[in-house]
Formats: sequence, C-alpha cells, structure tokens
Amino acid sequence: MYYLIYRRTLDVMKADMVLSGAGVSYEVVPVPKSISSECGLCIRVGDLQAALDALSHHRPLKIYNAELEELGDIP
Repeated sequence: MYYLIYRRTLDVMKADMVLSGAGVSYEVVPVPKSISSECGLCIRVGDLQAALDALSHHRPLKIYNAELEELGDIP
C-alpha cells in the first residue's frame, strides 16, 4: 500500500479522474496524521507502478509506503 500526496485538493481530484479512467484500484482517503500535507486528502494505491504509469502527467508531490516512510525520488 502506498500513499500519494498532493499539494492541493484539486490535484487529488485530477488524479482521481485519471486513475478511475485507467482502471487502477485506489481510494481517496484522509492524509494520515503523521504525514504533513498542504491538502487533507491523498490517494491510497496498492500497485504503485500502475498508478504512476497512469499518472504520468499528474505526479504526486510525495509518496509514502504502508509504514508511512517517505520514499525517495519519485520514479
């Protein structure tokens, strides 16, 4: 499980539309309390690569894994 963090709610909404259209399994969820974000919502995905492939023009600001550890540079 991965959390895709965006700066604004509008960015989350755009990612929501893209992932939905691409058939990627995801959920829009509140940002976990231990993660700081400009926006209160994020996208939770199981298949990170499928999500990033679909979001080639809507990259997240940060990515966290299930243990809420920030991953390095976004692939």
